Amino acid sequence: MANEFDNIRIRVGALIFEEGRALLISHQKENQVYWLIPGGGVNFGETLPEALKREILEELGIEIEVQDIVLVCESIEPEGRRHILNIGFYCKRKSASIQLGNDERLHGYRFFLPHEILQLQLFPNINEDLVKLLLGETSKVYRAKSWIPL
Repeated sequence: MANEFDNIRIRVGALIFEEGRALLISHQKENQVYWLIPGGGVNFGETLPEALKREILEELGIEIEVQDIVLVCESIEPEGRRHILNIGFYCKRKSASIQLGNDERLHGYRFFLPHEILQLQLFPNINEDLVKLLLGETSKVYRAKSWIPL
């Protein structure tokens, strides 16, 4: 019997790398700030690139060119209440000026150097994989990551 927790949430993310740095966005929940690859959920009937373009426009006010899928990471909560499939695409900015969106969870954004990424509270916990992609040490990544509660 299906229940409200039986769905997989698909989240798309934009890997925007410029001048050796990765663009990340921060959210705030219950006074805790954490970092994410910019992006968000896919709506039914929406292609992954369409969803990503919409989410980046909403979160950062920029248009992007969506390129190849380079990261797939799934996280499953131990109690089985949440299953998130994160799909990351290389993207290029088509517009220069970044403007943080109005969603109340949004806290900030910043470009990070590889050594800084390793120190962040990043969800999912793909810090090392993100650095390898940024440095060109790997071309594609699949990870099943342990669920990390906030």
